[in-house]
Amino acid sequence: MLKFDFCRHAAAHEDLQRFINRSWNPENVAKRSDEKTAFLNSLQLASKQRQVVVFIAVHQGNFPSIEFIAHGFKADENLSIHGIYINSPPPENLYSTDFFCKGSLAVFYDLISSLPGITVYLQSHAKWIFLNPLLRQSNPKLTIYNEVYDWMEPLVGENQEFFDKEGLFSILEMEWIKDGEEYVRNNSDGYLYKGGGSWMDGVLKRAISPSLHMLPCNPKAWNLPPAGKTDIDDSIRLVYTGQIKASSDRRELLGHMNFLPMIDDLSRQGVSVTIYIPTHFSEDQAKSTFCEYYNLAEKSPLFEIKMGVVQPALFKKLHGAFTFGLMINYLDADNKVGIEHFHEAVSSKIFTYLASGLPVLIGEEYRFMAKLITTEGVGVVISREQLNNLDAALADVDYQQLLVNVERFQKKYNIEAFLPKLKEFMGL
Repeated sequence: MLKFDFCRHAAAHEDLQRFINRSWNPENVAKRSDEKTAFLNSLQLASKQRQVVVFIAVHQGNFPSIEFIAHGFKADENLSIHGIYINSPPPENLYSTDFFCKGSLAVFYDLISSLPGITVYLQSHAKWIFLNPLLRQSNPKLTIYNEVYDWMEPLVGENQEFFDKEGLFSILEMEWIKDGEEYVRNNSDGYLYKGGGSWMDGVLKRAISPSLHMLPCNPKAWNLPPAGKTDIDDSIRLVYTGQIKASSDRRELLGHMNFLPMIDDLSRQGVSVTIYIPTHFSEDQAKSTFCEYYNLAEKSPLFEIKMGVVQPALFKKLHGAFTFGLMINYLDADNKVGIEHFHEAVSSKIFTYLASGLPVLIGEEYRFMAKLITTEGVGVVISREQLNNLDAALADVDYQQLLVNVERFQKKYNIEAFLPKLKEFMGL
């Protein structure tokens, strides 16, 4: 049994152990020994000529910033990059060598325990935050830099009992996740964060480990200059990429991702909406899970739902086809997701829109992102009330200037512009 000293209470530690045991699958370790040996040999050979960096992720594309950084590092002839993915295959043709654990944490543990003393870029958050102390425990020789996308405290706010009751996170899970996040902030060689605001400012003051703020910008070669519309006319086309929920999902927790009421409000104004769902859904899964959306698409000429497309192919789908990218959610008064989560969040989808040449319509609740959009002049911050009269809200917008600003934004915000600071942070 693994023992973690970061859990403050025995009950939380036991709950974490149960979570790990569900994906342990030790019978697979011996079956993967030849693949493990080949992967380790490739690291050994690469380390003779270049500095090795191993990227570790749970899923491909869940938070694509890790792949963006890997693309940037791949262009550096002094670095050799390799990937270890736990629950989904690594991207094709990205890493020099890669290893897919096929969901087995026992296989993962066996592999990382055997790694030489190299630099690791780890992406983990929420229920996978334990990967950082797991790496440290299994292999003290590793130098670990941890990207954390979301933090538990601003997500749940004061509504822990509600989250527990609804089965999203149990009380014990929330405890060991918070303990794990504190471990990351105090015991990593460094950690990377994306959001910003009063809560994050307080965390940074208390943390011991060095930190680096980052934005999930794509490689600059993927950017597409604005094309298509040069002004806002009567045929406004909006696009949204990412998670959606059905009306049957619990509104207090997931209602902000139910886009059906928003689509209805926009359709009444003659505004069309297209949604690209996440890439991990099969077509059958999508039609079953989002049947309301598919039924609406059959009836309404102003709404389309499309299967997810991996980046950068997604950028080409969006390029020149829409007026704005959509980053707006309906937050009802009884919403139980912590308001700080919205205020301080950074979503990679706004960078997807901008890389595709599209300005952004962003909700005022996303304060940190809205400030960025306003400062750079690449979109419009809008309230729920304004969305109900979109023509009036956009009447004074200089759309041509937005497009000019988007092209300027692309030159300023890309992963290559961030890499020198990141390499210095990681000692590369």
